[in-house]
Amino acid sequence: MKIAFLSSITPLNIQSWSGTLYHMYTHLKEKHNIEWVGGNIYKERAQQHYLRYPNQRFIPELYVDYWTVALEDFFKYNHFDVIIARDYFFIAELDVNIPIIYIGDTTLDLMKEYLNLPTNFAEYADEIEQLAIENASRVIYSSVWAADSAINHYSAPSDKIRIIEFGANLTEVVDCLPIHSERCHILFVARGWEAKGGNIVYETYKALKSRNFKFKLTIIGCNPGLKEEDIEIIEYLDKSRTEDIALLYQKYKEANFFLMPTRFDCFGIVYAEAATFGVPSLGTRVAGVSQVIREGVNGFLFEYTATGDEYACKIISIYQDTERYRNLCLTTQKDAKERLNWKVWQRKIEQVLSELNIPIESSVKISYIPTYIINRKIREERRQHIINEFKDKPEFKIDLVEACEHSNGAVGLWNSIRKIVQKAKEQSQRFILICEDDHFFTENYTSEYLLNNIFQAEQQGALLLNGGIGGFGTALPVAPNRYWIDWFWSTQFIVIYQPLFDDILDYQFQESDTADGVLSAITPYKMALYPFVSEQKSFGYSDITAGNKNNPSQIQEFFQQAKDNLNILHRVSQYFNRKNR
Repeated sequence: MKIAFLSSITPLNIQSWSGTLYHMYTHLKEKHNIEWVGGNIYKERAQQHYLRYPNQRFIPELYVDYWTVALEDFFKYNHFDVIIARDYFFIAELDVNIPIIYIGDTTLDLMKEYLNLPTNFAEYADEIEQLAIENASRVIYSSVWAADSAINHYSAPSDKIRIIEFGANLTEVVDCLPIHSERCHILFVARGWEAKGGNIVYETYKALKSRNFKFKLTIIGCNPGLKEEDIEIIEYLDKSRTEDIALLYQKYKEANFFLMPTRFDCFGIVYAEAATFGVPSLGTRVAGVSQVIREGVNGFLFEYTATGDEYACKIISIYQDTERYRNLCLTTQKDAKERLNWKVWQRKIEQVLSELNIPIESSVKISYIPTYIINRKIREERRQHIINEFKDKPEFKIDLVEACEHSNGAVGLWNSIRKIVQKAKEQSQRFILICEDDHFFTENYTSEYLLNNIFQAEQQGALLLNGGIGGFGTALPVAPNRYWIDWFWSTQFIVIYQPLFDDILDYQFQESDTADGVLSAITPYKMALYPFVSEQKSFGYSDITAGNKNNPSQIQEFFQQAKDNLNILHRVSQYFNRKNR
């Protein structure tokens, strides 16, 4: 299944949204073809906003019309089976013939007082939330608390709502339990000391000290400036750093209790993390926390007004009863394995996807792209380079073609192209991809991006599609990522459609001709992709043109200039097409 993961925040960075988006995306990727959508248009619009209003905060809810037009354009030309959306402003008015799954941990109504939103804006944003819930085929929340809000405040049908708890944002499997020793280890992990109940943690510390209880308090993620004995402070850990994640794991393994009397949390991923290590949590009965902490199973819940003394008494009573504490650790980890982990989330999200009965229409209309790579036998370094470029890309069926030799490199290249086209014609191929051995894939390449554009260009009547060009004269946008061009330089990555085969075979190539010049001239129906999926690598020499041979670095300069020019056209086209719709 092909999934559009619609989010303004990247799911590719484990730091984003405490790692939650990263784990969602990663687990969906195990079984599906998934693509992050939304980041570029969000960034572009934010930049435009600050250029116009440098002193005004960017509020994405105020650009619902813009998101709607931009995303409808995108989904018109890019095939997906389902959209999984994080941001309500992206989907509020999105009109697409694709099922939408809206996923989150709260609703606007539940957040407006906590965020202290102005009344007028809160009412406006509430309407956007309402539209997003109505527009979604399914709405998935991480807690009953959030789900009840959708049903009771937004009148969402209960059969549309699903509750799937988040997992622990850890990447390694943990198979250990807390060690009960004479000294109890208490752990607090949070960036916000006061918001996460740090003052009550300190009250708990003092209450435990007054009872001569042997313990150590470790604080991770912030520095409240406490200098007392038995307090360890680790101000910052980066989960993307191996050494930092190892230290975090170590502190969870050392812990006997996880203490975080949060003032407000939509879920509380850190409680799930502690549970993974069998560490019971002590938290507050607020918002979505009661979804994570189950009384007596993996920890204990306290009222918002509970004092540090109450937390201290609970810690002492549980820890001094060794058998009770051991059983609590066992049930804590068992609950984490059965409920609070991403494998369980993955299984449940698969059930939701199956409920939608999505008719999966593969965007890949054929099983592979017939690909012909031109290489001179004497250019072994180029041969190895191009083989590596196509390694682990099963969407291409590779045919290495020995280049036709000629004293004029341009003639040799054209004869090689003719040889390939003749073979393609004999095999009745619908289209072919011809690559030169100096091609390399850019960071923009994905199989879906290329395949979608190959088929859509064909439907528009294109006879040639270039994956990256070193120069052009005039360009006009014909699709979000395709431009008609009057002429082009570079043939390192060209898709040629069957109707052009005969024109290529019939052309009488002259020694003064160039392959890109002839292909530019024999058909007006040619397009270039932007962003490029292909550019040319410099090997310090050229087998085709004297200019490139004498100045090997200029080919990169040509490609950069072409990219810069197309980028201007691309941004202007995107902006005005959206504004005028």
